[in-house]
Formats: sequence, structure tokens, C-alpha cells
Amino acid sequence: KKINSLIYNLVDSYVIEEDDINQTIDGKIEYKITKSDDNIISILFYGYINSRTAAHPNNFSFTFNYNLEANKIITMPDIVNVDNNFLKKCKGALEKQFEKGIYDAMLDANQDIDVLINDIKGSYSQYYFEDNKLFVGFTIPWGAGYTDYIYFNYNH
Repeated sequence: KKINSLIYNLVDSYVIEEDDINQTIDGKIEYKITKSDDNIISILFYGYINSRTAAHPNNFSFTFNYNLEANKIITMPDIVNVDNNFLKKCKGALEKQFEKGIYDAMLDANQDIDVLINDIKGSYSQYYFEDNKLFVGFTIPWGAGYTDYIYFNYNH
């Protein structure tokens, strides 16, 4: 019940926040349980929201990660040390794993790929577990809110 309540509150707060910015006229939220075992539950939410003032629907994704053993939400600092070494790994993974057009669009939107690193530090950081991998999300801030994920091998 506790985990379901946390998930409901997360989704509800996202929808309310978006509606507060621009009145939502329709949208769709889907989800994928990317990991569920005795230790971790990890869920990727994705979809679109169409606001009254928007020229087109805005895509989104956000994640929920929960440590069942510790009985708490998992934060990025719980799983990795977000230091210069990790930031360099992220930058290298962005260059290797993203299609050139997407990588170039992120550079164009942010003028510097290092700005994107703030995505993994902020309150809207997006990450999830799947198999033995950690996926970390980065978003192009203009257009339709496109998010893509890099991944690292991760054993917990």
C-alpha cells in the first residue's frame, strides 16, 4: 500500500504541476516496470500532455525507483557518486550511445553538453534499472520535450 501510494502521489503531482503551468486538455501516461525483484522496483513513466496553449503535445518521461530492503525511495546519490569522474562517463556515453542527430540537437539546444549534466543532479533527474544496467535520462529542453537514456552496467 505504501509503494502504491508513493507512485500515485508521484504521478498525481506531475500531472498537477503540468496543469498549473498550462491547462491540460488531454494526455496519456503509460508505464513500464523495468525491474522488480526482492530488492528494487523501478518504473519508467512516459507519454504526452497536450496543453491548451501548446502548438503540439509535449512528450515526457519520469521514473520511480524504490529500495524494498531499505524501505525508501532511491535517489541518484544512493547509487552513484555524482562527481567529475561520473560526469565524464556520462559525457562519453552521450557521445557514443546517442544518434548523431539527437546528440547534435542537445548541443544546439544547450550550447554545451556539460549543461546537460545538470539533468542528473537536479530534482527532475531520471534514471531507472533494467536487468544489470542503470539508465540515465537526458532531455532536449525545446521542441516536444524529447528524452533519451544512456546506460551503464550496474550490479547492486
